[in-house]
Amino acid sequence: MWRWLTSTVVDELVGLITLHQVLRYRRHPPRSGCGDGGFPDLECGDPYRLFQPLPEWIDLPAVATVREQHESATVYDLDFPSAVGNPFPEAARVRGRWFQATEGSSNLTIVGVDGLVQSGDGWFRALAKNLVPAGIDVIQIEPPFTNRRTPAGYRPGQLIVGGDLQHQMSVSRQSVLDLWQVVRSVQQTGRRVGLAGVSYGGWVSLMTSLLVEDLVCLSAVAPPVHLGRLIQEGGPITRASREGLGRGVLDPDHLKHVARAVSPLYWPQQLPGSRMTLHAARWDRFVPTTRIHQLAGMWNTKYHVHATGHIGVTTSRKVVRDVAADVLARDGDQNSGLEPAAD
Repeated sequence: MWRWLTSTVVDELVGLITLHQVLRYRRHPPRSGCGDGGFPDLECGDPYRLFQPLPEWIDLPAVATVREQHESATVYDLDFPSAVGNPFPEAARVRGRWFQATEGSSNLTIVGVDGLVQSGDGWFRALAKNLVPAGIDVIQIEPPFTNRRTPAGYRPGQLIVGGDLQHQMSVSRQSVLDLWQVVRSVQQTGRRVGLAGVSYGGWVSLMTSLLVEDLVCLSAVAPPVHLGRLIQEGGPITRASREGLGRGVLDPDHLKHVARAVSPLYWPQQLPGSRMTLHAARWDRFVPTTRIHQLAGMWNTKYHVHATGHIGVTTSRKVVRDVAADVLARDGDQNSGLEPAAD
């Protein structure tokens, strides 16, 4: 009883603060239209057309600068042009952080994305502390309009949901293609790749897993898996999305059609369910747990429900350790030539 009450109150308070202090900061008018030069298939309803063209791989060491040097790892900042156009110069460049292991026999790299309003590397830094000693690299990619890709005068995440349908689809497309480009770039070096994501980043990772071949594993923590329904079912933070879309203006049937392209529930997985783990919060006020449960059943994935809310599960260091343990186990299975057993 008390855990439910505490989790619910925390989610509601953080949601209201995020809504008013971040997503409604300075009361910017909603962005309208496609910002990537007019991509024709934004509203096609098909991810295999939306997330195109296939991004070219890049030479990651050539766009990396040393940020920190530690005994077990070198930390780099990544900075290169996005393959997708964006009218904001800050969002037109991909930014990331690369925790490169200096020792260890693994050739696995975990690439991932954090949440909607993230402004640091805390979650992936914690993940790296658990994986780097085993020789596993970790790369965090910042989606457009978060952290260092936030334009002046806005707050991280504000422009992800602060616009009409075309704007939001354009941001979704760029988020996935930016991650896919980094995955391709790592794979080009001969290293194996797994995905990890938290909240919004969990959704980005799930969508990317539909497109990328030869992934080792995927872990998604409290991912929204049905963005169309989330607008009706989510908590206070989704009010910003509803405002941008325009209540009573958008045809609900058209929204349902367009949202199919960004909802993994409608599409067959590429990665076997035995290599995936979905984490959900039992009392999540941001992301409906029932949708994550539905996807876990459809894809036959490993599935953990944590007795907390959205904020609790996405900030829990125990969940970080759980994700790391899954990665280590699947890395060991791959190195031994064994396919992980289905859960």
